[in-house]
Amino acid sequence: MSGAATAAVVARGVTLRRGERVILSDVSFDARDGEVLCIAGRNGAGKTTLLRAIAGLGSFEGTLEVRGVAASAPAHARATQVAYVPQRSGLNAALPVARVVEQGRHVYRDALGRLGPADRQQIDAALEQAGASALRERPFTALSYGEQRRVLVARALATGARVLLLDEPTAALDLEQSLRLLALLQTLAAQGYAIIVVLHALDDAMRHTDRTLLLHEGRVDQLGPSRDVLAPDTIRRVYNVETEVGGGPRFSLPERS
Repeated sequence: MSGAATAAVVARGVTLRRGERVILSDVSFDARDGEVLCIAGRNGAGKTTLLRAIAGLGSFEGTLEVRGVAASAPAHARATQVAYVPQRSGLNAALPVARVVEQGRHVYRDALGRLGPADRQQIDAALEQAGASALRERPFTALSYGEQRRVLVARALATGARVLLLDEPTAALDLEQSLRLLALLQTLAAQGYAIIVVLHALDDAMRHTDRTLLLHEGRVDQLGPSRDVLAPDTIRRVYNVETEVGGGPRFSLPERS
């Protein structure tokens, strides 16, 4: 992973309410180019809410910018800066995978709604990066959950945005799929992307992310290197469990021939 320290996302005093309930309270942090930043916390801590706020999906108080563009800016102003991969896709049409990934280029269409050769090259490159090239002609709805995840990542890459937000991308994936996706995120960070990912598996966060933003009851509990933040005493206090995080068997991917 790169040692770059350029701030790609800047949040200051972000507070979000739903009626009388405070979901996020005075959340401040930076996310950097060249790193994978994990957002962790118990259910209801505000992880997905924060991720959606960064993507510009929801109103809030405070300051939240992606590469100097306010998260509250019009969608077309944000589309080339940040891409959001939700935990579950609402897409239920049997579109070919290439058409799904093509959606990531919508902001680049000409006045007649057409894409040019450079857009097609970006789509092909995104499919290759995400390991989804072999799926390009298959209907999206016929894919496994893991395959769909790769396609959604490819769609995000096709936007050309260098800030990627992923909400629990390894949920319901088997071990190999999870490891390959986490390895992809690390590779993208090494290429200078800023990756912000919500993870529930804390051992994955320790092994595959650079820093962790730990939320507790809507506030920032800690922010720092993942292995420091996700220490057993912190997990005991925040999650109310006794555990040796990361103390189980370690897995790795086989070398590709």
